[in-house]
Amino acid sequence: MVLFECVDFNIGDYPGYANKREAGSKPVKPFPLELSKTFKFLPLEKSLSNQYLVRRFLENASEMLQRYGEVYIRHNTTYPFMSWNIVGLASKSRLALIDIAQFDIQ
Repeated sequence: MVLFECVDFNIGDYPGYANKREAGSKPVKPFPLELSKTFKFLPLEKSLSNQYLVRRFLENASEMLQRYGEVYIRHNTTYPFMSWNIVGLASKSRLALIDIAQFDIQ
């Protein structure tokens, strides 16, 4: 398994969750949930998919770019790649689409 995401703990994601209040006969303080994290994992084969790699590339590029920096992606527009929503993936990584150009092999 590969770590996919680490987010702040949200008690709403865990219906029926009860913060521990006692251990045996000794009462203990509840664990401070505001310090907790939720670690989300993917099976290895899913984490290595091309779409996952493109998304991670865009996230990393967003963090590494200088102001007004550019990222170029050559992307196949046939099935199943057309359903990847590259523009949406980039937008989630705080990147904005500037232009689309048709690929010309010549």
